[in-house]
Amino acid sequence: MKIKVQGYLTFKESIGAQVLDLGDEQGITLRELLLKLPPAGGLREALQRAEGGHLGGELVVLVNGQHHSHLPGRLDARLKDGDEVAIFPPLAGG
Repeated sequence: MKIKVQGYLTFKESIGAQVLDLGDEQGITLRELLLKLPPAGGLREALQRAEGGHLGGELVVLVNGQHHSHLPGRLDARLKDGDEVAIFPPLAGG
């Protein structure tokens, strides 16, 4: 199973763009995948503070362009071969 992961802005250097080859591992959750990534940009800390499978405003995580909070199971959503995960720091505008 292969999952494409892309880090943006402050996650670009630590995560970059990579394809994680998880071999025969099937049914990995989004949370489990995020824990396999380098512990940069407060990623691990945000996962520890996540309540109800939601990261709040600490990070923006998209799976195939869909915000993780809209996935069935949120952070515990099962990923499948070919999924694309994008990780952004908190975004603000004005």
